Amino acid sequence: MDIRKCEKSEISELSSFLSNSNYFPYRYLSAKRNNLINYWKSDIEKRVEKGSELYLIFSKNNIKGFTLFEDLPWDSKIFDKKMGCLTHLTFIEDIDFQESKKFVDFAVSVAREKGYEFLLCKSNTDNISAVHSLEKNGFYLVDTLLDFVWDRKTNPLEFSMLSNEKIFIEEAKLSDEDELRHIARKAFSKHFGRYHSDPNIPKEKANSVYEEWVSSCLRGYADHFFVAKVEGKLAGYSIWKKESELEKEFDLGLGHYSIAGVNEEFRGMGLFKLLTIAGMKELEKEVDMIEGPTHINNYPVQRGYAGLGWKIGDARHSFHKWI
Repeated sequence: MDIRKCEKSEISELSSFLSNSNYFPYRYLSAKRNNLINYWKSDIEKRVEKGSELYLIFSKNNIKGFTLFEDLPWDSKIFDKKMGCLTHLTFIEDIDFQESKKFVDFAVSVAREKGYEFLLCKSNTDNISAVHSLEKNGFYLVDTLLDFVWDRKTNPLEFSMLSNEKIFIEEAKLSDEDELRHIARKAFSKHFGRYHSDPNIPKEKANSVYEEWVSSCLRGYADHFFVAKVEGKLAGYSIWKKESELEKEFDLGLGHYSIAGVNEEFRGMGLFKLLTIAGMKELEKEVDMIEGPTHINNYPVQRGYAGLGWKIGDARHSFHKWI
């Protein structure tokens, strides 16, 4: 067994491995498997071009697994620590546990040598080799996300009324930033996602992540940022991203629901539903499907998705390791 860094010119060696893997991105788009595999390969190439490092584990010239080692600049800025990520950690189905464990151990040693203080890794819940190897190397589970998916062709949107005499939905303005940061802090103060469940992250710092998320999206990260106003007062928001240029290139037809938050003062008024419909109506002009992750224990959001025709498409674990 050998482990080595792979250069961009060698990425073609991964083609067969990727084609045979069951852990490709957006795998709920099963009818477009070939497109997804080609998208995956191109995405890896572009990440390497931008500075990510690709590592392979192989035996007798056969690739048995790979991962991308990447920086997390946004997180690093918020937490004032050098933070990184193992992206697409994937192995062949019958890899020996000692080999997969050694590969993750190698990745951690690379991070330590580079001065990283933290590693994130996300994995499909059924990617057992990756999950067990992460756990054995001191990564701990911090959350599980369900990927909900809405297909406009099989579940056409039937709701059209977004506003009434009390509630109005519109695109956010930069002048809304302070109020939106306040809503984000309050809405996620009791959240149980990966930032809040990590014992090494103080609750106040975890709350600040969602405030910064709002500010980043107001300044260009999001393609659509809707707010709900109740009798003129900001009460909630939903954030959306269009299909990326790379996703368009491979005809994925997939939009993205980033996050939503509702001021607890206005909960029970159906604002999450209205804010979600606003994004669905906007993105259905360009894509066939929209994906939106939510925590496995966030039952109100799950019920809200189900009521609008969204279905569970996949599930992913998140792991943290402090070095």
